[in-house]
Amino acid sequence: MIKSKTVFIVGAGASAEVKLPVGEQLKKIISDKLNIKFDDFGSKIRSGDTQIASFMRQEFGQSLNRYLHACWKISDGVGLAGSIDDFIDTHQDDPDVATCGKIAIARSILEAEKSSHLFFKMENISDTINFGSLQKTWYMPFIELLTQGVSRTEVKTVFNNVAVICFNYDRCIEHFMLHALMARYSIEKQEAAEVVTGLKIIHPYGIVGQYFDKPGEMTVPFGSSAIPHLHSTLSNLRTYTEEVTDTDSLNAMKNAVAESEISVFLGTAFHPNNMRIMSDGLGQPVVKRVYATTAGISDENKSMIKDDIGVLFRGAKHVGINFATTCSDLFSRYSMHLRR
Repeated sequence: MIKSKTVFIVGAGASAEVKLPVGEQLKKIISDKLNIKFDDFGSKIRSGDTQIASFMRQEFGQSLNRYLHACWKISDGVGLAGSIDDFIDTHQDDPDVATCGKIAIARSILEAEKSSHLFFKMENISDTINFGSLQKTWYMPFIELLTQGVSRTEVKTVFNNVAVICFNYDRCIEHFMLHALMARYSIEKQEAAEVVTGLKIIHPYGIVGQYFDKPGEMTVPFGSSAIPHLHSTLSNLRTYTEEVTDTDSLNAMKNAVAESEISVFLGTAFHPNNMRIMSDGLGQPVVKRVYATTAGISDENKSMIKDDIGVLFRGAKHVGINFATTCSDLFSRYSMHLRR
């Protein structure tokens, strides 16, 4: 059980521990998927993602060629950008690039969910995640931390002092928590879903599809092979250079940061825009301790991260900043600290 108010700020590196692609990998996947070429008769696809091509044919009809040009732009240039989001931002004057980019993001993330250590084929009601494959990830110590000292009758209190700000499009946390609680407490899926939907989890840039049932919205299974409806894809996903206008999400995010005594950065790149939307309009935080992963970040850049964290928390002199490499390393080093 976590006794202090704690916010977990989650980036792509956290999902990478269960084998979702990040950085260069994701750019390469998207580039390959959008290199859509047909044979001379236009009937058979020679390269690119067959499902995206079929989806676009159905959605765009006679305008397909126009969107194919946007796909080729992305395929040719995304490798030279920091990320797909950066590339879309560069081409703000071309809305077709954003449309095709988001279709590719949705397809790539859903496919990545299916290839991850969290996916399983639900052929029988008793089927679940292979938790043994997660032993070297942060997911296992996280669920241990949350549930330690919490009895079956108190399961609804598991997330009482916890909030999550997740900058990823995937639903790895929701999926893991649902099945982990079912296994940990021997409870039915419906009861576990009620507990997990009570978790304050904010996705500032949206998700590839609703994971839990929500009135008026279609659910998208974890690792779905189908691309969600175009309108859902475009409305559910925002790149980090698009303005976050969901007031409820913004307020929930700022409240989570402002009220937390402990802040934990898991697999984030400390992107300036992400730090900005958390800090804009934020009152004086009460944070006492900060923990952050810095895998792939040089010692020289760590000093800048300290400055960025200082700006987020209004330069509070009393804040102690503790670094670890990976997410699993952070929980291994600081699990006792996080319980208090």
